[in-house]
Amino acid sequence: MSKKRKILIFTFSGIFIFIIGGWILLNYLLLLLLEGEYRHYDEGLTIEIHNKTGETIQNLDFILGNIEHPNFQKVASIYSLDPDTNMKITSSKIKKANFDLSLFFNYKDNRTSLLYIPVAEPYKIVAVINIINVDNKGNLTIECGGYDSVFQHEMELREDEAS
Repeated sequence: MSKKRKILIFTFSGIFIFIIGGWILLNYLLLLLLEGEYRHYDEGLTIEIHNKTGETIQNLDFILGNIEHPNFQKVASIYSLDPDTNMKITSSKIKKANFDLSLFFNYKDNRTSLLYIPVAEPYKIVAVINIINVDNKGNLTIECGGYDSVFQHEMELREDEAS
């Protein structure tokens, strides 16, 4: 093999390795950027609930589903959350779906969508829920932030308006 041919092969090999390495680094940095403050959470499903009210909240359910499959995967039930306490629910298993999902929050027969998950196989779902008020009818006002395997979300809603 000629010297010029060897130099050409090494040059193209170096360029190829540089491009592949750059592509991997770019994807990693993009993932860190998209996950933002939620990057320190493990893969799977994580729900953090902070009861910032002075009242005990009872019978909270969290469900993954959509319109056609409203109860696709029951994630967790909380029977009682004392005033000014926090709870963290984790699961490494998210059932594989052939459709998009939403994370629903059930309280007093009202179903509220917390996060829309636009992928059928999410690798990470994070919901951080702050219950900030309970009105005189027992309806909740919540702040919810989260990550759905693609984007970060932040919202505030009253349970009686979100149903």
